[in-house]
Amino acid sequence: MKTSIKLALLLLGLVAYQAQAQKSVSPQEIIQLLDAGKDISFKDMKITGDLDFTKVADREKERQKGDWNWGDSQDNYRCHVRNKVSFVNCVFTGEVIGYLNIEKSKRDHELYNVDFHDEVVFQNCKFEEDVNFKYSEFDKGALFAKSIFDEEAFFKYTEFKGKTDFSNSNFSGEATFKYTKFPKGVDFANSQFNEDAVFKYTKFPKGVSFANTTFRREANFKYAKFSDPANFKNTDFGKDPDFKYTTMNGSNFVNYLIKNR
Repeated sequence: MKTSIKLALLLLGLVAYQAQAQKSVSPQEIIQLLDAGKDISFKDMKITGDLDFTKVADREKERQKGDWNWGDSQDNYRCHVRNKVSFVNCVFTGEVIGYLNIEKSKRDHELYNVDFHDEVVFQNCKFEEDVNFKYSEFDKGALFAKSIFDEEAFFKYTEFKGKTDFSNSNFSGEATFKYTKFPKGVDFANSQFNEDAVFKYTKFPKGVSFANTTFRREANFKYAKFSDPANFKNTDFGKDPDFKYTTMNGSNFVNYLIKNR
């Protein structure tokens, strides 16, 4: 009887251990799955360490460019994620990297950018460190809804070619969407920006929603171009919004905003 009890306890402990082990995954495992051509789908998981998408094996060297004046050289690499990527209710303890600039010397460096060719989901996720997708291209839908960005969220020069959703998200660090492209529209409704939010030079050719969105620090929309449909109902721009040279359907944005809030 005692042996049976010990065996049962041992089995219960093993099951508990396996359940606990399944709650976390390393970035290396994720990259290995992508390199094997597998779709990625994780729910209620903790990703421990920096998730560096520039580590994928599928990459190509674009060009080598020298600065005629100073003799600087730059090797550019495009990294490709061709499978579906889905993280739901996950915690990322390290940085999420889609852009990397490696300085080999003062005049020689390597630049890595990551393109996502299928659907990308980061829904209801918590990012404890920086998120950087500078220059990345998202060919299909990109879902970041209900997510928490504890540090910097960097999407400068990023292009979202499909449906894009950042609604109900919380940005605790600076959020940069400078020169970002949203050709199919984007949803930022019910989100909160606690530090500076930079949308300078950003274009919204198919509309955007900032309904019930709060900007607690500077909201920089200088040179941004808005188009219908646009929703600014109950948008709180906090202090120091910058709408210099901002347009709505080619006309003055501030005049539009006064009439449509």
